[in-house]
Amino acid sequence: MFWSAPIAFYHQLALMTRAGMTLGQALDYARGVTTGWYREHAGAWAAGCQGGTALAPQLRDAGEDHLPVALIEAGERSGRLPEMCAEISSFYEHQRALVTMALGKLLYPLLLAHVALIMPGIINWFLHGSVRRLIIGPAILWAVLATALIAWLVLRRTTVPGKIALLPLVRSITLPLVAANTCLVVRGGLAAGMLYHQALDLAAPACGNRVFADRLRRVSDDLARGRLPGLTPALAAAGMPRVVVELLSTAEHAGALEESLGRCAALQREAFRERTAWATRILCGLFYALAIVLAVVTIVSMYGAYLGQVSELAGEMDAQ
Repeated sequence: MFWSAPIAFYHQLALMTRAGMTLGQALDYARGVTTGWYREHAGAWAAGCQGGTALAPQLRDAGEDHLPVALIEAGERSGRLPEMCAEISSFYEHQRALVTMALGKLLYPLLLAHVALIMPGIINWFLHGSVRRLIIGPAILWAVLATALIAWLVLRRTTVPGKIALLPLVRSITLPLVAANTCLVVRGGLAAGMLYHQALDLAAPACGNRVFADRLRRVSDDLARGRLPGLTPALAAAGMPRVVVELLSTAEHAGALEESLGRCAALQREAFRERTAWATRILCGLFYALAIVLAVVTIVSMYGAYLGQVSELAGEMDAQ
């Protein structure tokens, strides 16, 4: 199941550190409930923590994702490590639920489209014995999907996906997740006593979008040099959603910035879930429409072939 290992690892880490165990002891316990990459590295991390090394740089050196590293660093500095570990586990649970939902909704229409693409070739196979036309439609469908997946895997470490994700129509879906990640890490940084620009620097690689990360670094530099008056103007200049900027503007003046950042992160994560669900429904509708069109074409072709055979037979009888 997607992200089962990090969910179990960070959930157990949150429980053990909240119970008062040292980080080294908690890592040893967490190692026993997880699998794969985390189980392989947890022992070395535990030994490092017992030797006085912080966990965050060890995670970073091992190749952990930026968001967990940033939240663990904030948790170690602020003394809120159990809370940050719970946030990481919750983040992965949310991602797993979204992926499971999307795959569950898309699987049936994909299979339906696959069957519909086979149907036109059935007539040719039945009449002429042509197997090539039987498989060419599904082959094209899955080749397109495989090409899209390979292209995404190749380009994911470049800025191309980040630029696409911030295009006018696409960003209405992707920007809430970027905003949620940013608010979550900035909140952790402020809880750790960081200045605004330091919290933005911590959030930049963890936001989930390389292009937006560059924006955060630029506004962080402007904030540090005094070219921006506060955190809210910096986030507005980076391109955060208007609702987030408005909520944080009020909170910054009221002295409730950390609480509002947490609320914004939750709201934006929920917005991402809802918009992803709608996008999935639209894709399902497109696949259903494709399947219906292909089914209609197949039925018309079947009747056309049948009528053609009847016409030929009638012509032969008239000739006799």
